[in-house]
Amino acid sequence: MAPDQSLDKKLEVVSNNPQRHNIQDYEDEVAPEAIGGTNEALPPGYYRSPNFIGTVAALCLGNCSCYLGWVLPANTLALINADIAPDPNISWVALVWTLVTSVSFILVGRLSDLLGRRWFFVGGNFIGLIGTVVGATAKSVPQLIGANCLTGIAAAVQLSFAVVISELVPNKWRGYAIGALFSSSFPFAAFVPVIAQSFILNTSAGWRWSYYLNIIVAGIAVVLFYLFYHPPTYNMLHTRHSKKDILKMFDLGGLLLFTAGLVLFLIGLNWGGVSYPWKSGRVIGTIVGGAVLLGIFVFFELYVVKQYQLIPMYLFRNRPFFGTILTAAIGSCVYYSLNVLWPVQISVLYETDVMQVGW
Repeated sequence: MAPDQSLDKKLEVVSNNPQRHNIQDYEDEVAPEAIGGTNEALPPGYYRSPNFIGTVAALCLGNCSCYLGWVLPANTLALINADIAPDPNISWVALVWTLVTSVSFILVGRLSDLLGRRWFFVGGNFIGLIGTVVGATAKSVPQLIGANCLTGIAAAVQLSFAVVISELVPNKWRGYAIGALFSSSFPFAAFVPVIAQSFILNTSAGWRWSYYLNIIVAGIAVVLFYLFYHPPTYNMLHTRHSKKDILKMFDLGGLLLFTAGLVLFLIGLNWGGVSYPWKSGRVIGTIVGGAVLLGIFVFFELYVVKQYQLIPMYLFRNRPFFGTILTAAIGSCVYYSLNVLWPVQISVLYETDVMQVGW
């Protein structure tokens, strides 16, 4: 059967007078076209349509851009520092990325749930593109830190690809689809050290090519998201509340507590043993202060916020969910720390052979 010629329009559903579906949990109404159906209800040629293929390609490129924006610079910090004038804050080029991403994750997830995802993914990848341009033209370490702040914000969007693909495929295929998208970044995740060292060894621009490559990848991702990604609009998600109403109900107090607590806690961990001794007042104060604020945040979410919580705490009563989150957190601690520490250790051990450091 030939694909429906109006398929792309069906994937970009817009209706002036849709039938409404009541969502009592949020005292709101959602248009039925914003709610997923069965695999059999998909229009003919759905998986071959430009919108589906273009969105999947954008998600893959965004995921790759995420790794390029952090792992490439993180693997060449010592060489970058030597090239643009030594700065004791060079480690913050990598650390600020993880800090900003950690804070931005929850904001991107919650707000895109409420306001719609399209402009978060278009705008988030565009912010990443701006960050790579800043990094490619940076003349100092503070400028590189600023660049990685921007790419860190973008990474919170780019690493949320699982949310998008889960809304595009049936439940039974979600695991396979997420795994396939995640594997698209394998060449960069596995061979980034070699790529980064090759740029330094074989190009006149050296480490700046780590950012030039990301400009290409992020730029294509932005274009693809803009052209092909058309999820439910705000008017489909909410028919009884304006954007102003939703923002008024947004958990701003929770956001401030979570952000302040997490930032203080992570800064304390990053300071410890590097900028200050672990027993110093600055390190202990920031870690303890951050932990206290995070504890207050949990109490605030449980007993103060009644609607649109930043993090619905009932989710953590689900053991499979909690186990998955805990496992991912532990794995991330190992992965992100090794991507900073291991390259530095190897560069000291094999300081005369750049390519050997990469491998």
